[in-house]
Amino acid sequence: MGLSTTDMREIKSTIINTCNEKFVQEIVSKVLQLVEKQFEERLNRNEEEIETLCDRVENLERDNRRLIMKMDDQEQMERSQNCYNSTRNKTTEFSPYELVFGHTSGHPPEHVYIEKELMSKYLQDIRNKLEYYYKIARSRTDEQKQKAKVRFDNRVSPNLQTHKIGDKVFVKQSQISNKLQNKFDGPYEVIQIMGEPNEKRNYGQWSEADVKAALNVFREGSIGFNEICRQYNIPKPTFRRHLKSYNVRANESKKIIGRSCTFFAEMEEDLEKHILTLVNFFLE
Repeated sequence: MGLSTTDMREIKSTIINTCNEKFVQEIVSKVLQLVEKQFEERLNRNEEEIETLCDRVENLERDNRRLIMKMDDQEQMERSQNCYNSTRNKTTEFSPYELVFGHTSGHPPEHVYIEKELMSKYLQDIRNKLEYYYKIARSRTDEQKQKAKVRFDNRVSPNLQTHKIGDKVFVKQSQISNKLQNKFDGPYEVIQIMGEPNEKRNYGQWSEADVKAALNVFREGSIGFNEICRQYNIPKPTFRRHLKSYNVRANESKKIIGRSCTFFAEMEEDLEKHILTLVNFFLE
């Protein structure tokens, strides 16, 4: 029997939790002997199993070297920093290295051994990628800001301070800028009030007739789901629940109609059989 993934994890956890180097060497040597024995038994079998065993041997040897040779704190910090720079951000979906240099992190030889392309073309490609990364990252950041603004507008108190015509206001910059740069543009004068964006939406004023009308409009397909909820002032979870129940009822109606059609078809076949029986009786 071969070693399973669970067995390998248990052996690895035992090695890591043990601080005695002699015990670590003994355990690793025993595991290596067992794996080598299994490796010899499976030489004439499938190549994929042989490659898997080779990978296990290499992983065990690598873990043995990591446990015996203590890693320096400075080396550990460099590796952690490299992992952080190569990890993609949740909002922008780009790593810090990509936003700074315009390409994924790699080894220094990629900047030195360039034989097929000219250096100018290589640098121009990096600039183009950098501009593209910044554009996509800025659009995703603005999208997250807009979603946060919508959530805030739906939950904000209706007693907030509102602007009046003639007031002087400052507008906060939304794009990425230097930390020492001014974050506000203005002052500007309010010349027209477009609406009340900070007003909390009241979802209590809707009826079953509104839901039926919204279902009919949604069935026609002329307006989207979000626009229907906004026009008829219906909460999205409520309209989604009614839409689901409407689909269930429609499916049940289809099943009933299907069973009725089957019943009438069977009755028609039986009637034809009786008519043929009567005709044969009179002909005889």
